[in-house]
Amino acid sequence: MTPLTEEEKKARPFNVEEVAEYLRIHPNTILKWIRAGRLKAHKVGREWRIKRDDLDRFIDENPSK
Repeated sequence: MTPLTEEEKKARPFNVEEVAEYLRIHPNTILKWIRAGRLKAHKVGREWRIKRDDLDRFIDENPSK
């Protein structure tokens, strides 16, 4: 298997656990934001995926989070 390129790594969406770790908050908080429509995400199977652009936009709009 070929390792991901830097470009592919940047384009890969995050899962809830990765976003929670990045923001240093509990995964349930991320799920609450998704369900409330505050954080844009897409469901793939049973998991949520968050695009980097959507996460960056959320952070810019909510600097205290």
